[in-house]
Amino acid sequence: MTVSGRNSGKVSASGDYNPGSSEVSMTVKMTFDNFSDDGRLFIGGPLDITYKVPSANPVGLTVGYKGKLSFSGDYKGSMDFDISITGGKASGSFSSGGQTVKF
Repeated sequence: MTVSGRNSGKVSASGDYNPGSSEVSMTVKMTFDNFSDDGRLFIGGPLDITYKVPSANPVGLTVGYKGKLSFSGDYKGSMDFDISITGGKASGSFSSGGQTVKF
């Protein structure tokens, strides 16, 4: 699936959903290509999102975010992240503006 920005670029997304007997999982891969709805903020780069929920224990939900997004226009910068959340606890890192936060 591809969605065009109202002002510029596009974001493409693909993924899958697997309602397995022991675990429900979903994966979404998005790629932003100079995407902008307002003509002031432009986004580029990949973003991958994963969700896994064990059928027997929904509290064991695992969520993952991985990507490197760049911003231009009125707002400039980038975000580089690789974050995993399991059982309510985060691990990984997030970097922006020369600062890195590790979980």
